[in-house]
Amino acid sequence: MFSCCKDLDLDDLFAYKTYKTVRVRHRTLGLVYYITMIFIFMYTGLYTVWYQEGYVQSIAFVGSVRSTAQQPAVIYPTDPSGLYAQVTSGQDGALMVGSRVSITQQERDLSCANLDYTCNNFKTTVPKQSFYMGGSENSTIVIQNAVSNATQQAYGGSQDLIVDSFITTRPRHDDGSDRPQLPVLPMAYGDQFTVGQLAWVAGLELDAIFNDPTTGGADASLRCDGQTIRIRVVFTGDRTRWDQQAYYQYFVSVNDMEAKTTWTDQTAVPIYTIDPISGALLSNGTNTTRVEYDLHGLQLIYSIEATLNVFNLPTLFLSLLSGAGLLFVAKTTADSFLLYCAPKRKDYRLFVEQLTPDFSPDSAESRTLLEKILHKKRASRAKIEQGRLTMSDAELGNQPLVAADALGALSVSPRDATAPVADVTLLRGRSAITAQGQAAMTSVRGEA
Repeated sequence: MFSCCKDLDLDDLFAYKTYKTVRVRHRTLGLVYYITMIFIFMYTGLYTVWYQEGYVQSIAFVGSVRSTAQQPAVIYPTDPSGLYAQVTSGQDGALMVGSRVSITQQERDLSCANLDYTCNNFKTTVPKQSFYMGGSENSTIVIQNAVSNATQQAYGGSQDLIVDSFITTRPRHDDGSDRPQLPVLPMAYGDQFTVGQLAWVAGLELDAIFNDPTTGGADASLRCDGQTIRIRVVFTGDRTRWDQQAYYQYFVSVNDMEAKTTWTDQTAVPIYTIDPISGALLSNGTNTTRVEYDLHGLQLIYSIEATLNVFNLPTLFLSLLSGAGLLFVAKTTADSFLLYCAPKRKDYRLFVEQLTPDFSPDSAESRTLLEKILHKKRASRAKIEQGRLTMSDAELGNQPLVAADALGALSVSPRDATAPVADVTLLRGRSAITAQGQAAMTSVRGEA
């Protein structure tokens, strides 16, 4: 059944192939090459892998943040408007904490036709009145942030290593830097702080007077115009360090943009319907007045981001592969200098290159020389691989194999003593060729 494999030699089947090397005894070239290798190892190991952390990968992060605000528990003295300190939703998903409100009372202009878009349907009956909100700095803000389950699993596996605002044992937020820290009070329902504390961290003075270029240089203040504040929730964690838990911090910055929002008291606006018969626009109800509110204050815009690093074997492999590429470039550069640029490049080639006979002979002498050398090579290889000669002495031209043939050296003499002399001696790493046979030889590169 297995007769086809009985003569199979496992040594031939699993033979290992390697390359020969040539040691060039040149102190200058060797010193430059090895110094270059040392720098490459230092660059790859110390800079790429260690300093730049070429073994970590940042995972994708998915999280959310939301915020609510409450007016002070103690009712402050009311303004002439009868409004207390209050908070309303801002624009673009932000949170608006009011500091000044303007109220305009309007009445429907009955002289405007129902479908006349050129006529202003409401006219002002009471001019705009502005009032400051009492106790804005004491309004309480609560921030809640959460991390998705997919992010928790990608970072910690079965462990919840990312600490968010829903972890009751979370530490206070202090990164140890000199920048002002937001004095957050960790609570069971989120992180709590006041508007006054937020303004202090952002470096804002609500009552500081400045010239407002949008109003022709008139005096204004942040309490009057409002201000936009950006709050970034940043998670950081590294699974390759001793402390593998990921924590979050708050970073506060100020945008040079006023904060303003407007809305209308919808309860004072009549409801319009279309008559199904005549198609006329009808007004249901008797309300013909409305109140328009214009609120300025601190608009808080939130964002959430993270840098979560984990060990990644492919990333480490790519870092090491870049070092291997630099080593290959250094080796290629040294070989190119040795063979093509060095002053003794012709002498170096005698040790690096190996010559073969011409495989496209142009003369009978070259053809005879090629056949003799090939016969010798085949016999020498057969002797090494099979441990016996596969060719007779007659096939080899009655020329016995010398011991050097088994080591890669070859001696050939013509069978006819009267024929032109073409003695060729191929030695390991170099070739000596007589003048008669030199024209029939070609040069090939051999891996050193």
